[in-house]
Amino acid sequence: DFDRLFPALIDLFDQIADVKRSAVQRDFAFRIFQQLSLGEMAEHLVRHLEEDDFSQKQIVYLILSQLGVEVVDTVIRRLTAVDNQFGTKSLMNALIFIGPPAIPSLIGMLNDPRWHIVRTSAAILGKIGSRDAVKGLAPAAYHIEIRVRTEAIRSLAKIGGREATELLIGLLSDRNSTIRRQAITWLGNTRNTKALPALIRLVLKQDPLGKLHFQKKEALRAIGRIGDRQALDPLFRLIRKRHWISSSRWQELKIFAIEVIGLLGGESSQEFLEEIAAWGGEIGRACSETLKTMEQRTANHNE
Repeated sequence: DFDRLFPALIDLFDQIADVKRSAVQRDFAFRIFQQLSLGEMAEHLVRHLEEDDFSQKQIVYLILSQLGVEVVDTVIRRLTAVDNQFGTKSLMNALIFIGPPAIPSLIGMLNDPRWHIVRTSAAILGKIGSRDAVKGLAPAAYHIEIRVRTEAIRSLAKIGGREATELLIGLLSDRNSTIRRQAITWLGNTRNTKALPALIRLVLKQDPLGKLHFQKKEALRAIGRIGDRQALDPLFRLIRKRHWISSSRWQELKIFAIEVIGLLGGESSQEFLEEIAAWGGEIGRACSETLKTMEQRTANHNE
């Protein structure tokens, strides 16, 4: 009857965490805790996580996190076998609680022939957020299944760092438009300032046939989310530049850029918008509207 041991496990867990106890006492408590928790007891606890009405999941998560690498394979076996969304979410949370000790096994899961298992593993690695997972996640960003690729992109963006950012920037030129859009979106959502030069290059890239028009608009949105005023000068140049090919597309792009300038704010933005507002026309009107929005935002902030 494993459930009768549950209170003993909780008591031992408290002893392990009690800094007032001696190192010897805490060490013995941990050894006994391991003896009681591993093997069949671990299987029993993990199966409890699959039960919708089990009310002590948080305690089980803490027990499993204390056991660490010793129970990772047990959790993963159940995760790859469970066939309901509730159980999947609970077991994913268990691995997230365990954290970095689970990373090697999760990276091993990325080689599973079942795409949904690979996607689940990529999602967990993103939630754990360790940069140790980046190298293992890289192949998933080029998986045959696009749903795996988008999850890998999301996880790489959440993890961040130089290596992950370089991978995401490389995907800005991917052949698949959905992947390019995902990379742009997540670089913006995570406010990755290191991606700013690549996003600006994309916005300014020559595109006489307009094939990159939608992608350029997404890049501008991402620049606005990042919120770094280093983007202002290139955006000023974009708006001042005159284009005779596909003028309607460039006009739309410039209006997007004007809105981003308003979001970035600052004295130089205000001076530039006032200058361009004097041009009149659609671009001038867009600058005037953006100036009003900036003033309203400032007034609300002061209030």
